[in-house]
Amino acid sequence: MPEGSIKLTRFVPVFHDLPDSRRQAWALSILAEGINMDDHVFVYHLGKSDDPIGGDKFECVASPNQMIELPRRYAMNLTTNTMIPFYRYNLLEYVCRSASEALELWNKIVEEVNDLVENLNASLILQATEFAEITGEIKLIKGYTMTPPLRIHLSYHPAGTPITVDDKPDVDSADTARPGWLPVSVMAGSLTIPAGAKFYYNMALDPVLSAAWPPEVPYSGNQLFRNGMLMPYGVVWTLTKDGLWWMDFDPEAIPGYQRSGSQEQDWGAPWPQDYATPSSPGAVPNLLVLTLFKQI
Repeated sequence: MPEGSIKLTRFVPVFHDLPDSRRQAWALSILAEGINMDDHVFVYHLGKSDDPIGGDKFECVASPNQMIELPRRYAMNLTTNTMIPFYRYNLLEYVCRSASEALELWNKIVEEVNDLVENLNASLILQATEFAEITGEIKLIKGYTMTPPLRIHLSYHPAGTPITVDDKPDVDSADTARPGWLPVSVMAGSLTIPAGAKFYYNMALDPVLSAAWPPEVPYSGNQLFRNGMLMPYGVVWTLTKDGLWWMDFDPEAIPGYQRSGSQEQDWGAPWPQDYATPSSPGAVPNLLVLTLFKQI
């Protein structure tokens, strides 16, 4: 997955007739827009009916863990009696008491979002250093004597407009200048397309994966995880010397692929079924991680 970035835009009110000496509130609004990165970075605490001051409250810029653990846009009910009272949003709205406070808050938000982006980008590629063999009686930790594998986060976005054809996912208006997954028709004549392939990963726009290429052979020794589940090689995905391919398959035929309560993301595409645009990627974005043994 290419390294991501977030653009912050600061909005402040324009007072035409009110001099600073009479101003009593400095409203501040900050919009976050992500490129190859989730931009819902502002954590809010859901307001309760008995709160002295009504409405949801801004808490902080999200940590990397909160980017995974907290829902987007809305608080989440876990049961009829319990819920996660926090959620993430891409717009911060705050009323400050002075111009200096507004400027201090803006500078602090920029600093903390910068730290978040750097931490998220640093987690895109991990290299194994040791492994453990565990039995009922012994635990043995060893260092790698071979080329250690890399764990690389991949983009799940379609490189174009996602559409549905005959109840199956496809991509219209394919754009090779966008990262993510292209329909294999775009690669016809330039690459050898494996039988049964549906989408091609735009590796040219993923410098992390490009730097790790080519993988060890046999290619089947590499692994692709989708939302923590190992995807069967040759059925859901495959590798060739030219890159990474997503196959045309029936999700219902793969045990465990469709998880209870999450049908909108469990269909035969790298992106969720409710995906609309990069800024509206669905309620629960997919997580694709490739474990790749780099060839030396």
